[in-house]
Amino acid sequence: MNLPSKPRNRSYNCRTNHYLLKTGSDRKGSILNSIPDDVRSRKELAQEKRERTAAEGKSAMAEIAARNAFIAKNTVRLRELRLAKEAADREAQAALPPEPVKKSRKKKVSSA
Repeated sequence: MNLPSKPRNRSYNCRTNHYLLKTGSDRKGSILNSIPDDVRSRKELAQEKRERTAAEGKSAMAEIAARNAFIAKNTVRLRELRLAKEAADREAQAALPPEPVKKSRKKKVSSA
């Protein structure tokens, strides 16, 4: 972060020269409260911010619900396809003739 270098003059007072503060003011941010164009109070601004975030939250929840609905619908579709394929495989397996059973040979025991 590039901060402006302080002048070498020891009488520099950052509090009085700060861009957010009125010259000679001791309260931080007092210039923000003295702007005549901004007549809205902090409570009104806070209320607007709460309403804005609530609206954003509702839209985000709607997007999440839509995505979850799409995923659920796709999952059902894929499950039906899988079950149909498994049923077709079972029918194809049943149509084939059974494999002949191989007889196991008994091992000859050699007597030594």
